Amino acid sequence: MNRGRRPTALAFVCVLLIIPSGSLSNGQQPPPLDLRFARDYRPGTRDPNGHGLGGTEIMSLAAHKGMLWAAIGAVSSWTAPPFRPVPPGSQIFVKRTASGAWEVDLDLGLDYLRAASMASIRFTTDRHARKLPEPVPVLLVGAGARTFRPRAAEVWSRNDATGRWSRMTITDNIRSVTGRVDPEVRVLFDHVDRVTGVHHVFAGIANGAIYRGAYDASVAGQIVWEEKPDFDGRIRRPMAAAEADGALYLTVDPEPSQPGNGGLFRRVDGPRPRWDRIYEWAWSSPNPDLPMWTGMRGLTPIRDPRDGHDVLLGAREQPGVIERIDLSRNHAVTLELDVRNYFAKIWYGGQLYRDVTLIAYNDMTAAVHPKTGEPIHLIGLWVLHPERRSELGASSWYLVRYRDGSYAHGRVFDPGDSTIRARGGLRGTRAIVVSPFAEDRARVFYFGGFDAYGGPHQDTAWIYRTAAPE
Repeated sequence: MNRGRRPTALAFVCVLLIIPSGSLSNGQQPPPLDLRFARDYRPGTRDPNGHGLGGTEIMSLAAHKGMLWAAIGAVSSWTAPPFRPVPPGSQIFVKRTASGAWEVDLDLGLDYLRAASMASIRFTTDRHARKLPEPVPVLLVGAGARTFRPRAAEVWSRNDATGRWSRMTITDNIRSVTGRVDPEVRVLFDHVDRVTGVHHVFAGIANGAIYRGAYDASVAGQIVWEEKPDFDGRIRRPMAAAEADGALYLTVDPEPSQPGNGGLFRRVDGPRPRWDRIYEWAWSSPNPDLPMWTGMRGLTPIRDPRDGHDVLLGAREQPGVIERIDLSRNHAVTLELDVRNYFAKIWYGGQLYRDVTLIAYNDMTAAVHPKTGEPIHLIGLWVLHPERRSELGASSWYLVRYRDGSYAHGRVFDPGDSTIRARGGLRGTRAIVVSPFAEDRARVFYFGGFDAYGGPHQDTAWIYRTAAPE
């Protein structure tokens, strides 16, 4: 959207498809999605109420109460400390209808680098394990790092009856085993404890701690947070979480200088829960000049079509791979897709691809193929095309995973937007969500992104709407 009006002309880009391996059960290749993209949000404009719309990054997108929500990051650069947000600061946007404009619903301001995480959680019990008459959806936002003291890890909660937001301080005692102070709430997730029966929400803080809360309608923010962490002692940040076969799993960025501190963990539920480390991967990179991105993002459960049990997919930033973790085989890990090799073959003539591969920034979005009705997953990427100054170089990219484990790729780009190349292109696709609007009939998706690494950047955040043709 531009200043609250629908564009008069839509710029469409169709996906490019390559199926490197695998086939459907009937021996046929999956049909292409044939998605068509149009810019839906443009920073540096104003919403219908006159509020400034900003943002360098779209951190996440979420469906909540039949509306679409976006969490905005305002950090200018991650490579030139001290890091400072750019005006108007971190914000939360809402799109109330399919044809409506994006509006500012919460303005966090310049005291926050970014709204780093967002989740709509449907609580089924209160904090005493009493079952609720019906699930209660609560929209939560991890407010990100504070730029000034006192630095505190915070979660904001929206009261849908009043439209007001409540700020909840999880902890202002931000410590780590290295003394690093980083209060950013990087990930929000939920889980029903299989022993106590309490439906918990968890907040993963970048200093290496996990805190838990539970629903209580009588308190401001509707969540009561525990004073002591559910899990701590990690050097680097928790990155992703998922439930599989009833258990809660978590990834924590490993620290190469201290083996065993990070990796994949599984929660053992109960009044005194613990987190067991399952395994830790080795850090490796084809280019030592790249940042030391050690983590596994996008942890996602899928159902194995062969025997029906859950497996986990995880995307490791370096060396740039998607791996499959088989829970029924003692968490055996197999390579599902080497993303570097995938793009090296199709773009670089088989030469080694040495540049960035950020995969599944937040998650792998479950969707339904609009033509076949088969389950698919949409996976955001930041990869670099060799034609850096062209439309291809300015595009953002994503993967489509089919049920049989085969993959395709596609791109997002608006050839009618002359400002994209000047601002460094679209960069990473951070978030993908299925449209919550009934008239879209699950045939419409929203993509959002940009990555502020490098910089400085301002007004680079983007959201595209994409519809599969009838």
